[in-house]
This record gives sequence, structure tokens and C-alpha cells, in this order.
Amino acid sequence: MRIRAAVPIAVAACALTLAPGAAAGWKHLPSPDATRGRAVSSKLALRRAFHAFEKQPAYAPKRDVSPLLRWLALGLRELRGAAHRQAAGLLARPTDGSADPQQNGWSTPEAGASPLCSAHYCVHWTESGADAPDPTDANGNGIPDWVETVSATAEHVYSVENVQLGWRPPKGDGTEGGGHNLTDIYLSDVGGSGIYGYSAPDNQSNSHSLFAYLVLDDDYSPDQFPGYSGPIDPLDVTLAHEYNHVLQFGYDAFEETWMLESTAVWMEGKVYEPVHDYLQYLPGWIALTQQPLTSFDGNDPN
Repeated sequence: MRIRAAVPIAVAACALTLAPGAAAGWKHLPSPDATRGRAVSSKLALRRAFHAFEKQPAYAPKRDVSPLLRWLALGLRELRGAAHRQAAGLLARPTDGSADPQQNGWSTPEAGASPLCSAHYCVHWTESGADAPDPTDANGNGIPDWVETVSATAEHVYSVENVQLGWRPPKGDGTEGGGHNLTDIYLSDVGGSGIYGYSAPDNQSNSHSLFAYLVLDDDYSPDQFPGYSGPIDPLDVTLAHEYNHVLQFGYDAFEETWMLESTAVWMEGKVYEPVHDYLQYLPGWIALTQQPLTSFDGNDPN
């Protein structure tokens, strides 16, 4: 997810070294809890994820969800009873509705024309309720203009990250969501929780390589995302950032959070250089002179 506290910009250059096959040299951790002091326990990740989804005022710092959901997916087998059900709910797709305990699931059915599938993505939306995007359909093809914008933006991100930069395609999810091995994007009103968007692995067998889906805010309205000239800039950098997490999870979902986040922030500027969205995090980051570069989010050693 777009980060709450600044990812160390100095280490963002590490992303330059990531190329196809780079995961072969990455350290494979056998379990999220296997390295004492360097990984988030499943129960701690669950507590933090619940807190991260709480509603926030527009001026509050944007929150980090993707790393926590990643740990939940990796450690789901270690949870039992209510904790397991809660974690599985947080990992549920918006189309699972009431299965999501944080009410991030849609309360209305998926639109009849949904999903809109392109070469590499399927964009999902609902036509009513708080999660519905603007229904404006200028060309009268039954697809809201905003959905088409999201789809075109996603394909541009793919053309840079996968084609120009050579990252290998994400791990396929079979027929989950829509299409065949296409990355699913769900539009939901997550801005009220202080979230730009997030990537989440589906519940799957234990592996260092995971497939995942994306959730993006349904409109990036100025009420929830002040300071932008319009909704396109936050959409651009969020897709570049979050889709990079999907690619990372396919290489090695056990990689340390500071590396995942610094690479994803670097990717924002690589795909959409004029936005420079990371600059909003610098004032807070430069005050953390006593914090190691490899420490993420202040107190999470991973």
C-alpha cells in the first residue's frame, strides 16, 4: 500500500538492482515467525491490520495495509478459531461481501457489465452504494468512464514494469475473479480509512510465491485525497506502487518490508515521474535520524 511513514528514499535505489530472476538470490524464510525480531507474528499482523482499516479523517496520514496482509496470508495456517476467521475475512475479496469483518466487502452486487478485462487485468465495480464509481459513460458502451481509465492506467503500468523494465509477469490466479491468470482490480471506497489502495494475496497453499489482487479507491475524491489537482495523479502512483507489490509477491513474498516498500515507491516515479508523490513523506522521514534504514514503520523491525 501507499506508505504511511516515508519509505527510506535513500534505499529506494535498491530497486534498480531488481531484474527477472532476482528472486533466486533472495533469502527464503521458512515461516513469518522463523526469524526472531525480524518478522511480524500472525497475531500481531492481524491486530495491526484491523487497526489499519479503521476510518480516518482526510487529513490523517495514509495507512499501510499491503505488508500486513502479506504476513496474514503467509501466517494464516498458524491462526486458529476466531483469529483464523478474522484473518481470512481481511484477505477476502470485496465481492465476498459480508465475509469481510471490516466491512470492506461490497454491500451491493457486482455490476452486470463487470468485470472489464483487458490483456492483463480485470477491473471490477459495483453500480450502487458507497463503493460505486462515477457512473458517467460518455461513449455509451455500458462501462463507466472511470473504470475504463483505471483499465488503461493499469495496462500502462504493465507496459513499463513488465515490458520496459523486464519484471516477469505476476503469478497467475487461474480463474479467480475473471479471465484466466489476469490480475484483478476492485474499486472500493477505501479512502475513508486513509488508504489509497492495497494489494492482498489470496488464501493459498504455503509458498514463497503468491498471487494477489488489487483494491483501489473508487474515485480518489478531493474530500478524501486533498492536495491533488484531480483524481488521476493518486490513481497513477497507487497503481504503479501496488501492482509492483503483486509482482514482488510472485518473486518472494517473504522479502523484508523495507525492500518491498522502497522498491514500490521508486516504481511510482519510474512509471509516473512528473507526480513526485513521495515528496509528501520526506518531512517526516528526515526527522528519523536514529532509525535504521531497514526498519519499517518505526517499530516494525521487518
